[in-house]
Amino acid sequence: MLKTLAASAMLAIAGSASAQTLICGTFANAGTRGTMIDLRNDTATPLTIDSLDFFVWYGTSAPPSYTFDVQAYAVLGGWSANQGMVGNWTPVGNKTVVTSGPTGSVDNLEITGLTINPGETWGFAFISLNAGGPSQSGAWLSVVPTSPTVSDGNLTAEPGAVVNDLNLTPNSFGVGSRMYDGSINYTLQGSSCAPDLTTGAVAGAPGFGVPNGVLNNDDFFYYLFIFSNNDPAADLTTGAIMGQPGYGVPNGVITNDDFFYYLALFAAGC
Repeated sequence: MLKTLAASAMLAIAGSASAQTLICGTFANAGTRGTMIDLRNDTATPLTIDSLDFFVWYGTSAPPSYTFDVQAYAVLGGWSANQGMVGNWTPVGNKTVVTSGPTGSVDNLEITGLTINPGETWGFAFISLNAGGPSQSGAWLSVVPTSPTVSDGNLTAEPGAVVNDLNLTPNSFGVGSRMYDGSINYTLQGSSCAPDLTTGAVAGAPGFGVPNGVLNNDDFFYYLFIFSNNDPAADLTTGAIMGQPGYGVPNGVITNDDFFYYLALFAAGC
């Protein structure tokens, strides 16, 4: 836990990006040719969707080996407002999958060009295809039936609908209650505010150790937490005198100089 927090804090101080994963489901064998969900950025900084870890359920009617494509689409504003309007959607990923029965398997699909700005909601569609169109048997994508909204404090995934074809029109079965089953890997862009270290100050709560573009007392108490726990992320400087050699350069030792250095950053604001 502390290693994860340390990495997050160091990334925030450097103004860099932070890799995250939102787990939407547990790879259950509930098959469909595709699903639509909504993704919302709940932070104050942009985030990019990097890849998906998805589960392929191998149906009993499939041949010994099955090859098919998995295609991902995205649209600003959410799936419900764009259902059936295929021209509104942008392809953001494709993966050719070769799988064999009788059990399912996990695969990864890289996503390109999907950046979600603060407060935005994007509809996301995920469809399995074969040479003749949407697969009618064999390998299926897994969904989570009647799934609730899933959130880690940064990214929120809201249930959508089963979709059967590239018209992106939802099947009447399960509309508003079907969730993509797998993990969404994304990058939260680092805050440009150096002392912004966390969203909240409660250890273990969503957003703990993840910058949110807002500087407040939670950030100060977060630094106090990692400092008092002798966390390597609290090592920020060699000395506390501005302009002197080593100012703002970590030296592998946590001392009061590090605390006063962060205090100076915090007082300067963003």
